[in-house]
Amino acid sequence: MDSGFKVWLPTLNVIEPPWVARMDSDDWAFPDRFKFQMEYLEQHPHTTVLGTHAIFLEDQKPLHSHLPLSPGQVAAAMPFYCCVCHPSTILNRKQIIEEKLYPDFNHAEDYGLWLNLILNPQRRIVNLPNVLLKYRRGISRPQYNEQQILSTIKIKKIFDQNIGMTGTRPAFIENYDWDYVEHWFSDYHQKIIKRLPYIDKNLLMKLIVNQKRKAAKAIYRKDNLFLIRYLQQASIDLFYKTLYRY
Repeated sequence: MDSGFKVWLPTLNVIEPPWVARMDSDDWAFPDRFKFQMEYLEQHPHTTVLGTHAIFLEDQKPLHSHLPLSPGQVAAAMPFYCCVCHPSTILNRKQIIEEKLYPDFNHAEDYGLWLNLILNPQRRIVNLPNVLLKYRRGISRPQYNEQQILSTIKIKKIFDQNIGMTGTRPAFIENYDWDYVEHWFSDYHQKIIKRLPYIDKNLLMKLIVNQKRKAAKAIYRKDNLFLIRYLQQASIDLFYKTLYRY
C-alpha cells in the first residue's frame, strides 16, 4: 500500500488478507524483503508490526545507527524516538482493527500507533536486522516539519500521562535545573518498568543516561549563555562609566 495515510487506513476494514504491507511509492524495497518478513511472520504469527532495517536511498547511510529489534527493546526506545521505519512494516490487520489505535495527529500518526501498541504487552513490535528497504528523504517543507514536531510532542506527552507521569519532560520546557532532570527520569524509570514489565531494562537505562546527558548539555549551554550575556552587559556598563568619567 502506498496511498496516503487517510486513504489506506479505512481499507483495513474491507480487505481480507491477514497481513498488510506498508511502502511509500518513492521508496525502494530489496527483492527479498517480503520473503524475509513472511518467513518470520509464519514462525511468529502473533506479531503485530514487523519492520526492517533501512538505509537512505540517497547516500546509503543507515536510517538508525542502533536499531532496536525485540519487543522489549522497541518498548525501551520508542518513547524517545521513532525506531520503526513505517514503509518497511507489515501489519497484523486484525490486531490493528481491534485496537483502533491510530490517533488523529497530522504527520505523526504512525508514531502514535507505535506508542499505543507498546502499552499493550499482547501486541508485539519487532524489527528485523536485515536491511530490506531504501528510504527516500522527503523534501524539506517547513510547515509540514513544524506540524510533525508539534504532533510528536503531543503524542509523547499523552504517552507519559498513560504511564502515570505528572511532570513534563525536561526537553519540552525552557527552564529546568539538574534536580528536576534527576527527579523526572527517576520517576520515569520506575513508572515505565511498572507499566511495561516486558521492557528491556538494560537498553532503557542506556537511553535514560543518554537523555540525561543531553539535558546536562542544555543546562550547561543555558548557564554559559547567561554568563556571557552578563559579562557583555557588565563590560558595556564599565565602558560607559569609564567614558563618562572624563
